[in-house]
Amino acid sequence: MAFEPCNETHAITEVVLAVVGRDGFTYDDRSSVRAAHSKWQALLPGLQEEGAFNIAVAAPGADLPPPPMPPLAFTRFRADGGAEWRLLLDASALVVNCGSYAGWEEVWSTARRLFADVAEVLHSQAQQIQSVVLEYWDVFRWTGDDHYDARTLLKESTLVPPRIFERGPIWHLNQGWYVDPSSPIAGRILQRMHINSAGQDEQYQVWFNTHHRFDLRDTPNLKGVFAEPDSLVDDLFNHLHNASKTLLAEFLTAEMARRINLNAD
Repeated sequence: MAFEPCNETHAITEVVLAVVGRDGFTYDDRSSVRAAHSKWQALLPGLQEEGAFNIAVAAPGADLPPPPMPPLAFTRFRADGGAEWRLLLDASALVVNCGSYAGWEEVWSTARRLFADVAEVLHSQAQQIQSVVLEYWDVFRWTGDDHYDARTLLKESTLVPPRIFERGPIWHLNQGWYVDPSSPIAGRILQRMHINSAGQDEQYQVWFNTHHRFDLRDTPNLKGVFAEPDSLVDDLFNHLHNASKTLLAEFLTAEMARRINLNAD
């Protein structure tokens, strides 16, 4: 096989999970979350704070808009300097990054616990969830000879323009659409796939960025859904996890899908 996944049994380099607040997050939320660092410090010992520098122009006598809330991050780093786990609070979302994938069950259980811990201490206890996001990064390395052939990775389908197979090792393919969820949860799902092939000196890699965002029609209370076991958020993220695998399978050859255990968790 001319392409190889970046890991022995899968191609995942990073998973990103996010909960988007309907009303955004405030400086008071930021202060409350920072003060609660001890709740998740064993997993995420590092604390990164960014200051805010804001320039605003207003008419004489008019009130200036408040500066945007700078992000607050808690991180565990790998030996190579990359983030093994990160929890980020910014003005619009709570985000968990996993840079050491060991199966969906571990990723979701860890992310869920972090989301729940933050939801419990937020100053805005009435905050509601507008959307949830799940994003995967998969990387494949070209290991063949100088005759680069994308057909050993991508299957020919209506999702892949034939011209891609004629353009050599440097190309990109970005597309996305909305779908109705095949679940009883009301809303819509943005499905987006960005694929980029790049490199030099015969060292080429292909990055797949599989992105799903579930926009909810009914916005549940953030703290409430994470306080309950087996709640709406479990259904949402599990649904997006399965949708991510299904979408990636529409692009990969059957041989590569088996190689990365795409039908496993």
